[in-house]
Amino acid sequence: MATKVAAPTGTAFFTNRIGLWAHLTSRMLGNLHDVQAMGFDDILVKVDDGRSPYHVADAQRILKDAKTINLPVAAWCYVYPDNIADQVKSIAASIPAGVTELVVDAEAEWERFAAAHGEPACIAAVHQLMSRIAAATGHRVNLHLSSFWSPQLHPEFPFRAFMIHCATFQPQAYLEPGGTRSAASILSGALSEGASVVRARPGQALVPTINNTQMLATLKARQIKSFSVYVFDPEGDAAVVDHETEWKNALTAFRAA
Repeated sequence: MATKVAAPTGTAFFTNRIGLWAHLTSRMLGNLHDVQAMGFDDILVKVDDGRSPYHVADAQRILKDAKTINLPVAAWCYVYPDNIADQVKSIAASIPAGVTELVVDAEAEWERFAAAHGEPACIAAVHQLMSRIAAATGHRVNLHLSSFWSPQLHPEFPFRAFMIHCATFQPQAYLEPGGTRSAASILSGALSEGASVVRARPGQALVPTINNTQMLATLKARQIKSFSVYVFDPEGDAAVVDHETEWKNALTAFRAA
């Protein structure tokens, strides 16, 4: 009789919710009521960059304030394929008490590692990092992956290795300034290609991250109700905080029948 593989836990946190990422966590302090009023159901705050804690005091304060208005909080961190022991120690210490979800953001460094050291070494590094994070946190946090929206464009990235350990794949479906692809084509590609990524284990979910209100039409047409928006603060993209009315109106329209 085949051994049944248990479905990963943690998909429930993001199910039928619209989340909002924060990079500069301090910028979200004092604005949680506004975030909620815009129509967001949860927030994701950066707690570690994989090599050192990232504004942990701000994250702890955010968590405390969010509890007073029943706003769920997830944590995220950036991860690298080297110095894994130090990363794990830092990440485990940086997750605020009470947080049950950790999204790992893994990007180009893993592709370069695979190119330099080979695919087997890269996959081994993934398993070492993710299993050690799980062990160091006492398996109290559910793990999730945030990365490139297109596996086809990033064949050297170890998507499947990461997803052995993760409950959701959160593709970064970002409309880039000056890019040639439309918002609809990027998101459609993320959804179609991402569907194959969430087959590593039963019960996984696809939770795209978007950065432009144009993408809401595609999500609504496909009846996708679980997604997040990057990013509240001005860190690399047009900030939600600078387009508050636009996002509020767009999310209201999205939720309308």
